[in-house]
Amino acid sequence: MKLKYIITILIISFCVMSYGQNQNSMIPVYENNLWGFIDTEGKYVIKPRFQSIGAFSSNLAPAREGDLYGYINTTGKFIISSQYDFALPFINNLAKVYIKGKPFFIDKSGKIIFSHDFVELHTFENRNITFALAKNEKYAVINQSGTVLIEPVFDNVSHFTNGLAVVKMPSEDGRNVFYGVLNENAEYVVDFGEYDRIESYANGYAKIWIYDDSYLNREMQGMIDEKGELIFTISDKDWSFSILRGDFTEGVAIVDLIEKNVKKDGWAISEEPKMGIINEAGELILEGENIKEITYFHYNRAFVREADNKWSLIDKQGRIIKKYLPGGLLENKTESNQESLPFLNGIEILETPKGLVLIDTTGNPIYQPRTFGRRVLEKRRERNILFYKEDVPSKEGHYVERWGFWDLEKNILTKAKFTRIFGFTPSGLIHVVKDEDECVVDKSGRVIWVQRNKDDKVLPLNIDYMLNGYFYANSPSAHKQEYSLFGGHSISGELPIENTKRHKFPENRLSLLVRTNERSTYRNHIAGYKTYITNASGDTVYFKAEDSRLEMMVEALNENGNWQSIEYLPQSFCGHSPHVLDLPPNHHWEFCIPEYAGAFKTKLRVKLVYKVGLKSNKTTVIYSNQFTGSINPAQFWRRKGSFDNLPENQF
Repeated sequence: MKLKYIITILIISFCVMSYGQNQNSMIPVYENNLWGFIDTEGKYVIKPRFQSIGAFSSNLAPAREGDLYGYINTTGKFIISSQYDFALPFINNLAKVYIKGKPFFIDKSGKIIFSHDFVELHTFENRNITFALAKNEKYAVINQSGTVLIEPVFDNVSHFTNGLAVVKMPSEDGRNVFYGVLNENAEYVVDFGEYDRIESYANGYAKIWIYDDSYLNREMQGMIDEKGELIFTISDKDWSFSILRGDFTEGVAIVDLIEKNVKKDGWAISEEPKMGIINEAGELILEGENIKEITYFHYNRAFVREADNKWSLIDKQGRIIKKYLPGGLLENKTESNQESLPFLNGIEILETPKGLVLIDTTGNPIYQPRTFGRRVLEKRRERNILFYKEDVPSKEGHYVERWGFWDLEKNILTKAKFTRIFGFTPSGLIHVVKDEDECVVDKSGRVIWVQRNKDDKVLPLNIDYMLNGYFYANSPSAHKQEYSLFGGHSISGELPIENTKRHKFPENRLSLLVRTNERSTYRNHIAGYKTYITNASGDTVYFKAEDSRLEMMVEALNENGNWQSIEYLPQSFCGHSPHVLDLPPNHHWEFCIPEYAGAFKTKLRVKLVYKVGLKSNKTTVIYSNQFTGSINPAQFWRRKGSFDNLPENQF
């Protein structure tokens, strides 16, 4: 995969979600390793010259030309000068920026609207208040003047939904968690202690739970409205909210009826749970004996699956609109947001033996069944386009995977000829890769713009965030029985290589070496340096690992002359992820680290943690040789998340 494709994935998705309605014709594109904007006709509005860009809003967009961000107008002129580590688009005339890792809000003139001593700030969006994370790792409530309305006491907070947010606070002894609900005036709609658990609001309602005195067994569940008033409660012995579809939509919610335990051949087994529908009063209005699955309601319609795996279409009163549809749903509808509900834009897709069938809200087909090519590997709907991936014959005689799409409104099929599909631009065009070139096409597949790269040089990595850990290793003895007490195991990563004289490694010790004179490529397209862990100590050395990832990262000297990590290890929540790797004597692991690029020139090194012994819990640290490099300031603090850093696979 080429670097240009990966960076496009990272930035374009961010831009599409954040665009303002009046700048929809500005389409971000990446060419010759720089960013610019084209219009809907494929003509450049702003020629590529930026290392990073954000979305236009209020006729301004964050952009990085060099190491720091500023804000440009729709002609590409900097209106707010480059001075920020990182910058986000404007929302209601305020934008969040970071200076040396600390967040601030600025207005359209670039003025910081208030100073503070918090670690992080949530956005205001269209509210006067937001949450701020303090140094004690608790959340406070502040207004747009920076005045603290509620001191930092909350352990956790939700996002505001329709002006309401759920907040959590620990009990004095720290054994329990109390829940409350705040409105946009920083007033408690639901005070702490009224309910033992409150979920975030969805479509005007929030689920609540009440436990017994031991706080271990759930006795009651129910629903509150946006005023915090209890709508109903129900004993946990009758039914429970569906885990996947428990939110209210169109005044009804899906529930799981209590499972019945039965015995078969002396063993207790559970039947597949039956499902029902409740109204806003908590009354069970549909209890189908054979119903095994019910989707959310939309347009007064929902799909139901019966015990024989046949699907039907019903209304909110449980009346059958269409009995036994010709197939089942193409996509599993488990979200209650507008884009995920059944009948998006009044159309739904069924998968039938004859092909894909579009139906309207009466259950009647709109077109004849649609079939594709040789073997369809994946299908995914976005808006009124169905993207599909199939095996197609190549010029070399074998089959390759390619993407195509089906315009559901016009019933136009674009053949599978694209290597990748990134998704929609703000103007409704589609970003794709065709014949190794990034393109923008319309819904019929007509090319609007094609990337014109002058070269495909292997270049340093110029980013403004921390990479997550990428040092994967393996051991031939990773499955040894004696290792089972020290965690799970994994078989991915590089196996040890036997040392030879040509390697010229230091003798009689464990060494960590970065050889900047030995050039390599990081992930096949980024300039990098070969890096070695070599064991010439005479003893086996043991390492803690998670899913074959070593505790190893690159550090840099900050402006204060202190070593600080510019990479990080993502947190694993799987109990089988931690395990032990070993490096035998006279062996080494070989890696590649990226050559970073940026305006901040500094010294870099690699840090590695290893175990004192197999059975010891103690660890020690070894550092590589120092080498000269350059980075961007945001690499000292900005974490984007595991799936944002150069993903290997993306839709």
